[in-house]
Amino acid sequence: MTRRAVREDVVIRPSFRTYRARLLAAVAVTSPLVGYQIWINWQTGARYPLAISWALFYAIFGVLLVAFFRREEIVLAGGRLTRWNLVGVAKAYAIEDIGGMARRDVDFPLVARPTQYVIVYDKDHRCLFKMNRPFWDEEDIRRLHAFLGGQSKVERVPSLMLAEEFPGSVAWPVLHPFVLIAVELVAVVALILGIVVIQDALTHR
Repeated sequence: MTRRAVREDVVIRPSFRTYRARLLAAVAVTSPLVGYQIWINWQTGARYPLAISWALFYAIFGVLLVAFFRREEIVLAGGRLTRWNLVGVAKAYAIEDIGGMARRDVDFPLVARPTQYVIVYDKDHRCLFKMNRPFWDEEDIRRLHAFLGGQSKVERVPSLMLAEEFPGSVAWPVLHPFVLIAVELVAVVALILGIVVIQDALTHR
């Protein structure tokens, strides 16, 4: 795909309108499950840690979501592409050093649906950064594609193939699933122990 010259500043931000349907679907699915868990444990001390755990989850998720939509930004100006992340840190790349961008639907182990990515890569095909497509308006992605060039079609690939095509695009633990599983097990055990401790404290007051 031939690049279009950047003749004026271009600012692209995530689109809550685009993501809203997925968010509402996730809330619609999880809310009855949360309510059912709390209801079946209403007569036991477990209802308190369950309610606290889910409230913390929704609160943290909400804060991250707000930070993402308020702070994530891509700016094309002065011959550079600058990307601002959700913690407010900016990283700039010279447009002439960017090789292009590609759209990939990526299959990860143990994940039912492919993750939809935009990969921005350098001239050696190393990944500079990724964007999660469901958070961005399709028209904005096409605009960015017109300025950066690269492949125009969407391809579905496994995560290992993505890592080979664009080095740096897949995190190291994902490429070593046994390490990832071990970390997840430790996290689950820590969460269970935390719930048990909270439940014990509440039932022995």
